[in-house]
Amino acid sequence: MVNSCLVVGELPGEPTAEQPEGGDSPVGNVYSAEAELFCRRLTELARRSGELPGNWEFRLPTEAQSEYACRAGTTTTTAFGITLSGK
Repeated sequence: MVNSCLVVGELPGEPTAEQPEGGDSPVGNVYSAEAELFCRRLTELARRSGELPGNWEFRLPTEAQSEYACRAGTTTTTAFGITLSGK
């Protein structure tokens, strides 16, 4: 497992009560461009070390992949039921 600071240097954003410094939690205050850069650098490091096959990569999930994961096998119209409402 690669330490995220070894990939991108300093972590973005200030530590917060929800995301304290030094914890094992994901970081907060990260823009998607920063996350994509992290994935690219992590892919490069892992390929160079031989830990990741050449045709694999670390990346953010697509919107469709995120929706599929959130649905967790549901068969309803939405992940939270069969109807849309303002609630």
